[in-house]
Amino acid sequence: MLAGGTLGAADPIDDIKAADEEEFQILRPAIAEATRRLDDVHGDLSLAACQKVQPQYATALRAALQAMIDVNAALEAAGAVRPMLRARGYSVLDTQLPSGFAPAATALGDLAAVGASQSWFWKNMPTDHGLI
Repeated sequence: MLAGGTLGAADPIDDIKAADEEEFQILRPAIAEATRRLDDVHGDLSLAACQKVQPQYATALRAALQAMIDVNAALEAAGAVRPMLRARGYSVLDTQLPSGFAPAATALGDLAAVGASQSWFWKNMPTDHGLI
């Protein structure tokens, strides 16, 4: 090479090994550091976004809790009607007073049933996080 150029290694595998070595010594650590910084920024932005909407979230959780209380009260009131009629000697007609309630609603149970209802257990999550 008259103009001062260089020829690559005689063996192309040596060139590949050199490129791999450069990747592992320079490129990979730089990528790892950039990824760490990006993860930090993502975490900071996620925290700020969550903090911004937390009051709205807490309001929705309080509404959900009140809805659970209301559903339980309504189901208890409805559930008392059929036995009351039977106690008075009447037959309860399913065509007029269908039996059964939505299983998901009844599964919530009474919030006052400490340790014994789904709603009581659910209430612990937002309470433990200071949201309600």
